[in-house]
Amino acid sequence: MWKRIRWLVWGLFAFLVIYTGISVYFMDRFFPGTSINNTNAEYLTVDQVNELLMSQAQTYKLTLLGREGETEELDSADLGVTYYETDAAGQIKRIQNGFLWLRMFWQRDSYHLTPGVAIDEEQFRAAVRDLELVKNGKHPQNAWVELTEDGYELHEEQPGNRLGIRNLEEQMKELVETVDRDDVITFEELGIDSIMVDEAHAFKRLTIFSKMTNVAGITGAGSKRAMDMYLKCQYINEINGGRGIVFATGTLI
Repeated sequence: MWKRIRWLVWGLFAFLVIYTGISVYFMDRFFPGTSINNTNAEYLTVDQVNELLMSQAQTYKLTLLGREGETEELDSADLGVTYYETDAAGQIKRIQNGFLWLRMFWQRDSYHLTPGVAIDEEQFRAAVRDLELVKNGKHPQNAWVELTEDGYELHEEQPGNRLGIRNLEEQMKELVETVDRDDVITFEELGIDSIMVDEAHAFKRLTIFSKMTNVAGITGAGSKRAMDMYLKCQYINEINGGRGIVFATGTLI
């Protein structure tokens, strides 16, 4: 009887020692099954995760795509953007309390963290104004009718490719501050050559680029969902010669 109790006490003592030792190890290390920004963070310390976040931020590049396919690329130095460490990784590690290490056998954690962002507003604005798409882009032009010697000539609407500075600054700043990147393949790489959209009314309020202001129905703050669908449709039109897109809805637009 006493022998069994003694073995039980020694077994419990050994379990507590092992449990406490593993808990201490994971006090400053992330559990197995943890990913941060789609990168494996198993067994990394908070300092190592901060180094990872900073290295990711330093390689950040912002690519602007014009209506006619032209692109411009800017990095953080061009935009006057600097990144610094925050306590975001530390807060996540405190949630992953070392004494809760047993949960790593059945739970996987995925986090999206960004470092702190400091923007030199003057350099940022100067970088936006120096963009070729801003300086040399064509203004949009409405359709118009011209009276000629042979009659009336209809000039088609010109969408233009000149970017509005104010809206562009806001959108670029939002992207820079979130350091948003997804480790996934692009839409073009998916091999999609046709789009059929049901409930198409959910993609209303496309952003309108115009020189005109204070006009009802024209706003630069359009729907991101609508812009995303517009860009996908532009790509499908390009590869299919204007075919391969079907929109359907039973809702009045």
